[in-house]
Amino acid sequence: MAKNQKATVTINDKEYLVDDLSDQAKVYVDHLNDFDNKLRINQFTANSLALGRQMAVNLLAQEVEKASDQTKEDEVIS
Repeated sequence: MAKNQKATVTINDKEYLVDDLSDQAKVYVDHLNDFDNKLRINQFTANSLALGRQMAVNLLAQEVEKASDQTKEDEVIS
C-alpha cells in the first residue's frame, strides 16, 4: 500500500476507512487479516503436501516396476 493510501475495509458493499472504525472493529479487522494470511499459508502447505505426496507415489511406482523387472530378469536367467 502506498504511504498516502489509507487502509480500508469493505463490509456489505460499503467501504470504510479502518482508522474511522471503533477499536473493537479494528480488532476484528486484524483477526480477519490474520485468518486470510493463515488461509494462504495453509493453502500453500496443502499444495506442497500434495506435490510431495505425488512425488512419493511416482517413486513408489518406479521402485515397484524396477523390482518387477528384476524378478522377470531373474526368471529368464533361471
